[in-house]
Amino acid sequence: MTALTLGAAVIGEVLVEQVRLQSSAEQIALLAEDSQRGLVTGFPCELALRTADRFGVQLDTCRILNSEAWIALSTVRMGIVINARAHAGS
Repeated sequence: MTALTLGAAVIGEVLVEQVRLQSSAEQIALLAEDSQRGLVTGFPCELALRTADRFGVQLDTCRILNSEAWIALSTVRMGIVINARAHAGS
């Protein structure tokens, strides 16, 4: 019974982290896109990197094209690599 409880706790932790990471990716993509459009001061990918650092996650990809931003983040929790991607723009 203890192993089952531990397994459920690990799965729960990973699922919560996945949701948090996806939310972070979406926020960072919106920030980068706003920066590209001139609504926020700074370079889009530099802002994305600083924000990812503040969120405690790794920025894997920041791609800007016209007024669109693509972001890929990753983090490791309990030895499991978790990834999230987001897109903002038209």
